[in-house]
Amino acid sequence: MSAEQSAKPIETGEIEVQVSRDIVSHLSFGIYKNFARAIRELISNSYDARATEIRIGLDLESNPPRVVVRDNGVGMDKNDMENRLFRLGNVTPFTDNLDDLGRKRIGQFGIGFLSTFPYCERVVVTSKKEKEDTIIEVSAETSAFFQGETFNVTDYKAPFSKYNSDLPIEKGETIVTLESIKPHIVKQLQRTRSQRSKASIESFDGYEKFKWTIAQFAPISFPPDRTDLREYFEVKGRTPLRVWLDGEELFRNVPADAEILQKGEQSFDNIDVKYVIMTPNKPVQPEEARGLQIRVCDVGIGLPTDFDVIKLRSRNLGRLYYLCGEVQILKGIVPVKIDRDSLSWTESVEKMEIFFRDQLTKLNEVLEKEAITDKAVRSEIEKLQDPEPLLEELESLQLIRYPKSRLRMKKTAKHTKQRVQPEPAKTLESVFKNRGFEVIADDDVASADTLAIEVRANEKQVIIRENHPSFKEYVTVLNESFEVNYEDWKATPSLDSACKIQGTKVTFNPNHPVFQLNLDVEVLKKLIVGVIITVDKNPRRSELCDQFYRLLMDMF
Repeated sequence: MSAEQSAKPIETGEIEVQVSRDIVSHLSFGIYKNFARAIRELISNSYDARATEIRIGLDLESNPPRVVVRDNGVGMDKNDMENRLFRLGNVTPFTDNLDDLGRKRIGQFGIGFLSTFPYCERVVVTSKKEKEDTIIEVSAETSAFFQGETFNVTDYKAPFSKYNSDLPIEKGETIVTLESIKPHIVKQLQRTRSQRSKASIESFDGYEKFKWTIAQFAPISFPPDRTDLREYFEVKGRTPLRVWLDGEELFRNVPADAEILQKGEQSFDNIDVKYVIMTPNKPVQPEEARGLQIRVCDVGIGLPTDFDVIKLRSRNLGRLYYLCGEVQILKGIVPVKIDRDSLSWTESVEKMEIFFRDQLTKLNEVLEKEAITDKAVRSEIEKLQDPEPLLEELESLQLIRYPKSRLRMKKTAKHTKQRVQPEPAKTLESVFKNRGFEVIADDDVASADTLAIEVRANEKQVIIRENHPSFKEYVTVLNESFEVNYEDWKATPSLDSACKIQGTKVTFNPNHPVFQLNLDVEVLKKLIVGVIITVDKNPRRSELCDQFYRLLMDMF
């Protein structure tokens, strides 16, 4: 649709632009903090106009540069332009009523259209209302609306022209063209070949940042591959909105591989919500996606939030950055602030925030426990001769969820008491059981050509062959290596009764009192073997072992 379809207008005139003085005090250049959020307001207007498709075009190479937003909504005639679009700041009470597409109205403050004015020199609105055969085109010079850096409420009349339309009579359409985009916005929206890390949208190039922001706030669908989220949040009877940017369809931002940890519905007095909390099992990127995205009438309200968990809990929540998700407000009067970046305080809103603060805190603890468990599993498996293939298999089956780089695995610190005799089956059993696998401990003698740990994915079983050569433990002292075994016998107050050395084998007595000391167990084993080897030929061997035992007991 274009006004150029007809060479001569069939009517011309002016439309008086009205700006409510009740709301002008809230308006400034900062009311919408970036260009993408201003475009979000045009999308919301199209949504309220019952559009099912919106196409955004960034024509930044044209002279002058422009941005075009086209929708297939019901369209507007001159009366609609006068009483709705150009009647700015006319507050409409919020309602739960649905339109014929099953949607609630988004617009409330009547300033969405005005939000684009700081970013261009001229706004042209071309519209055909459904069931009419004419097009109306209105243009407004945006400089007339400002005095310095504040909105000006001086009377203004925007010229309009009407043309005959060749669109089908039953169709409606509206095109908003932002002409002569300000140079700093043109610069911001540029695409660049190189892109730094995706840790923050501030590291994105201008185009990608714009696209991410639109996708975060717009009332659009989840990606096609997230049928779980699409089906869970589907509202029967509501027609979804589709948005394209330069020919590419946009979908809501969902971090790659994010799995659902918790979902449900909850009521807080007069507010009903439906929510999902997810994790990709690593820090959510970009960081602006961390926390829960609040949506009212399917529109994002501000960036995702953690509801001040860290600030109010006053403690370190190490896995909080692993959490993301959505809270969709389905029903109730929700006080959205004029900039749509937050909710005003009410008792219901406070109850909602307390609830989700608690959920995020609890899920942080769940992820912390999983990380501790994964660390224990990795520690046992890395003792095998060739652990990598098994670790990769366990990761693919989600039996290990965190990569080693996320577990901060370090060597055991001194003075840390550990189990004397490793028990891989017991260490791994609880982990695999919690994740739906049966653990079978096989204590038969196993040869080196069999698997030490065998995962039978189809049967949901893990076989651990405890006597496999890979589970053999060795201790190296004074350039000598000894195979380690364990056996219980009666202990005496001497180092002699803590272990026996026969050739290249050493057998430890795990119940000996020396192993109850607050010392690193691996260091203690080497120390015991080293002392016994050193005094082995000494005629005072027994006396020296007794004295060294007493020394250890006195010191530790």
